[in-house]
Amino acid sequence: MELPLNERLQNYIKSKYPNANGFQAMNIVDAPPFGHVAEVQWTELTNGKNKDYESVVLMPKNDKWSESQDMTSAMQNIASKIDNGIATLFNQTVGVAGILAIVLVLTICFIAVVNVAAIQKFELPGWLVNPLMLILGFYFGKINPKGSS
Repeated sequence: MELPLNERLQNYIKSKYPNANGFQAMNIVDAPPFGHVAEVQWTELTNGKNKDYESVVLMPKNDKWSESQDMTSAMQNIASKIDNGIATLFNQTVGVAGILAIVLVLTICFIAVVNVAAIQKFELPGWLVNPLMLILGFYFGKINPKGSS
């Protein structure tokens, strides 16, 4: 059974700062899809004197917690870890080569449709066939099905 978030947070601070006491979680905020962010305060006895500490702890769902000194750097850290969704997926699957291949194929299809609509005999020029085949071969040749390398 998993410990409550507050206890896990306290254990995290204790693991990083063994002399920490007086632990207090000021705010624990849900930050989907990231996980949680918490402002924490604690006191540490150093050279006979108590010193107060305050920190922001990032608690992602993957349990690779990290710490920031203020909320601004914590938000920057979260922003760097959150996936950019559609843009990232598009870049990983299509990329620049894919965009070029799609543009070239659509251009050639447009030329063919316009010529057929104008009732002209359409023959793709050789200087366009070779780059088309090269780009399509390169683009589709580098795509691997999931699970294969």
